[in-house]
Amino acid sequence: MVSDRRAADKVGPLTRWAGARVDHDERLRSAPLAEQVEYFAHLMPDNLIGRHAVQHIEWALEYLGKRDYWAARRAERSSRVLRHRDQVTVDVRRILDAGLHKELDCRS
Repeated sequence: MVSDRRAADKVGPLTRWAGARVDHDERLRSAPLAEQVEYFAHLMPDNLIGRHAVQHIEWALEYLGKRDYWAARRAERSSRVLRHRDQVTVDVRRILDAGLHKELDCRS
């Protein structure tokens, strides 16, 4: 539910800006996440909306800081999905070759 709520907020431009700002500023890029977030917190108003925006920036910077980790997870998941798809293809081919596809027809 939290992920759905975060995704519903229209913060793409804000988080892309923050990521680009970090990428283009050597001092920010080499700073720990907490200092990066503090930098952006000083730019936002100290109210509910500003603090909420800083939360989104923090989540985005944390994600960007772990790009390799997330890329590896996506690759592993993709590999798992491809293996599953290949196995299903083999299984379906066996069923069809054996003439057993009528057994799979749930309508009969």
